[in-house]
Amino acid sequence: MDEVYYDCWKSNPNISEWMAEKNMTDYHQLEAYYSSKILQIAKDLNKKVTVWQDVYDNGVRPEKTTQIQIWKDEAIGFSKWSHYLNDITSNGYPVILSSPWYINFVSYGFQEWYKHYLIEPMANFTGDAEQAKLLRGGEACLWSEYVDGANIEARLWPRASPIAERLWSPSDINDPEEAKFRLDEQRCRLLRRGIPASPILNGYCGDYEYGMKKSVIFEPEFNYDWLKNENKIPNTNESLRTKINKYFILILAFICFF
Repeated sequence: MDEVYYDCWKSNPNISEWMAEKNMTDYHQLEAYYSSKILQIAKDLNKKVTVWQDVYDNGVRPEKTTQIQIWKDEAIGFSKWSHYLNDITSNGYPVILSSPWYINFVSYGFQEWYKHYLIEPMANFTGDAEQAKLLRGGEACLWSEYVDGANIEARLWPRASPIAERLWSPSDINDPEEAKFRLDEQRCRLLRRGIPASPILNGYCGDYEYGMKKSVIFEPEFNYDWLKNENKIPNTNESLRTKINKYFILILAFICFF
């Protein structure tokens, strides 16, 4: 529960009347009330809960087994994520960090994975060793405002891979110039498995590139037995050439017309 659209609640006279009966004057109070009720239901069911930091920011203090997931950052108009990390863990809550790893953000001419790879969660941490243990890990987020089935795999991979490597590695494994070769190899590995991962470098994955004869991207079974099934794999390279020729003719026609 996060980013509640308060104007929707404001438009409902029944909600306004109910808030007045409960002596509530602010919609943050209403959201906190709702959060508290949901958390109590989860507790009664003996379930562990992870909530977005909005619940904590609204003043709700759930059981200390509740994990708080941090998504706010100065890049989107809030305080720096390290501020929230220090504050929430100082109050004894375990934390999952997501703020620096929003992979739905795309910048032209810049590979965001460099920035993601350089993140060190403990760089500005001010707590003690016990407090540091409350940072349980991180999670990459890919929101779907501009993502659907047509581009989700290319947007997700291999951009989630450097985040995974950093989270699973010691803090001194943090050089993107060194990592880019491993990640380029990982990208080719993904292509071989039929996943249309975006490029890391200007490299080339050989016969397994998208559209090449041995690519399995268009094969529903993702068959790896190349020798036995060579004749069953469609000649996607030929279809690619055909498409390029068509586009080239269209471009020529457009230029001639104008």
